[in-house]
Amino acid sequence: KRSAFVLRRDEGICQVCNEPGANEADHITPVAEGGADHVSNMQAIHKTPCHKEKTQREAQRARARSQP
Repeated sequence: KRSAFVLRRDEGICQVCNEPGANEADHITPVAEGGADHVSNMQAIHKTPCHKEKTQREAQRARARSQP
């Protein structure tokens, strides 16, 4: 499974805050923004708060792109 591979590769260190205990794998560059759906574009991340905050920032960018 890709997420298990990414967590092992990154040694459980969250690539956003650099703290141990990462429990998810996340796309570095979102697929919606042109990122590859491959482990080379994935990083270990804490579900909360790091992934949640990153997802909110990505959603803000998406809204900004969709406005005329």
